[in-house]
Amino acid sequence: MARKKKEIIIEVKPGDVWDSAQKSLFRKTQAWITFRNKVVKERNCCELCGYNKRLTLHHIYMNDSAESYSNLSEERFKVLCSGCHKFIHRVHKSYTRKTNPIKPDPRFEIILNELVN
Repeated sequence: MARKKKEIIIEVKPGDVWDSAQKSLFRKTQAWITFRNKVVKERNCCELCGYNKRLTLHHIYMNDSAESYSNLSEERFKVLCSGCHKFIHRVHKSYTRKTNPIKPDPRFEIILNELVN
């Protein structure tokens, strides 16, 4: 007999700040899974390179506010393939570092600023 998975429910309180474990738990909720699948299916390709496999959702507004992270409005997300998603996070982390930041090509910098606020 198959066991039914227990649904994960997360309460979001104004002013809460989430760490990576709480964000990871949120991404296991049915609301997130349903939303992610819907947006990926509608857009159907990476909005950076056009690839149509291994698609993920990228939060444009990257911060630790629980309210911001759990806001499931489509305009707050971009569909990216896993390669572009990893690249964006790596470049953004470097971009905000004080020492030895990666300086992207000016044409790419415009795109980067649209994907990360």
